Amino acid sequence: MTPAELSHTVLRAVRRAVDDGELDAAAVDEGGARIVVERPRPGGRGDYATNVALQLAGPAGRPPRQVADILSRRLADSPGIAAVDVTGPGFLNLTLSSGPGDSRADLVRAVRRDGLAYGHGDALRGSRIDLCVPAEPRAELLADVVARIGRSQGADVRVTHASAPDDVTFRPVPADP
Repeated sequence: MTPAELSHTVLRAVRRAVDDGELDAAAVDEGGARIVVERPRPGGRGDYATNVALQLAGPAGRPPRQVADILSRRLADSPGIAAVDVTGPGFLNLTLSSGPGDSRADLVRAVRRDGLAYGHGDALRGSRIDLCVPAEPRAELLADVVARIGRSQGADVRVTHASAPDDVTFRPVPADP
């Protein structure tokens, strides 16, 4: 589960608490729906932590730990989450599950199953991509990356390299004796 997916999961838990009448909708709107999920500080528990209960406690008129307990019950039932711990004044520490349905484990299985073909597809099959690249190292590198991505998706990629300008002359630099 990515941090973005985890943020959406926490937001859904907040919305379910509002739907069940445990949190006031006006307080949630006033507290803001911006949910930040980040790695816990040194000494913290779990894979990720969020302070959403602290943000919502003031507008909800409840202690942060009470808001955290309300949310932890809902998060504990969410797929991809193995455990939810309430620590400190109301931080939610989330431990991700590693069983079936875990996106990281599924990703590793897919990479191992597909081998060198992983990431290749046919989304651009039948397409032709023409790249004209100026004689500049960064442009060459970028064109190479775009060409490889296009080819991995089935496109016919043609790269044309521009030659160096004709009026370039090299002169020695005078050196002091």
